[in-house]
Amino acid sequence: MEGSVKDNMKDWSIWCAKVVELAKIESANRPFIKKLLESMQVGLDLPKPEAHDMAYLEILSRLLYPRGFPKITIFMKHFERTDIDVDAEVSAIEQTELYLVITGRPGEVSAQTFVCCEKQVFVISRSIQDGVMDLMGVYFTFDIIFPKHTCSILIFIQHYIFKLVDDQPLPPATLKLVSNLQKMDTTS
Repeated sequence: MEGSVKDNMKDWSIWCAKVVELAKIESANRPFIKKLLESMQVGLDLPKPEAHDMAYLEILSRLLYPRGFPKITIFMKHFERTDIDVDAEVSAIEQTELYLVITGRPGEVSAQTFVCCEKQVFVISRSIQDGVMDLMGVYFTFDIIFPKHTCSILIFIQHYIFKLVDDQPLPPATLKLVSNLQKMDTTS
């Protein structure tokens, strides 16, 4: 591994920009990507990086999981208000896998990110990026296998942002996305 995970998070914005550019290219042939980009444009236009992070995760999930319902709803829940009872909301969510809960509008001082599982909050983070780091940390600390339905997005984050590479083969969706991103690098 090169550097610490925190050091490697500096690549987050680079990957974010690449994924958004790929989505713009693919939106010509994939109407749902075009619609998603249009709905995410507000977040991408904001000067606050946190808004970009939410849009990025949503776009990344759609590129990795083009069919069916958006898998990001399994990975991340967002409540625009900050005055909610997070414990009550989390206790109502029937989900056994780890996920993020984000409260408030990204970039607001009062916005928070929570790592949750099985009706409880495990970690409270200051930002979406920190929440993603904490989420991955919980997976590694407790040696939890990535759930099949969110495996591609988590492995993409593990390999290409955190630079934590293991001997496991990459899922086909992750390989395809990385191949498309690399093609963009060679054509630009």
